[in-house]
Amino acid sequence: MADLVRTTMEAMIPDLLTLMKKKVFTRKEVKEILKTREAFEYTFLRRTSAKKDYLKALEYEYQLVNFF
Repeated sequence: MADLVRTTMEAMIPDLLTLMKKKVFTRKEVKEILKTREAFEYTFLRRTSAKKDYLKALEYEYQLVNFF
């Protein structure tokens, strides 16, 4: 399970680094985004993940999009 999450997180890094270089997010914000997304990924892989877990993740991503 951890390998799958790690692979998913590594795939996100280039996009976040690009946003950081364009000064959309700071380094601290990128770290926080990765930390939050990692928590969501672990939640999705649980046996008992529920609809509300996915809705929380979507709401978080929506807020990120509306950030800039």
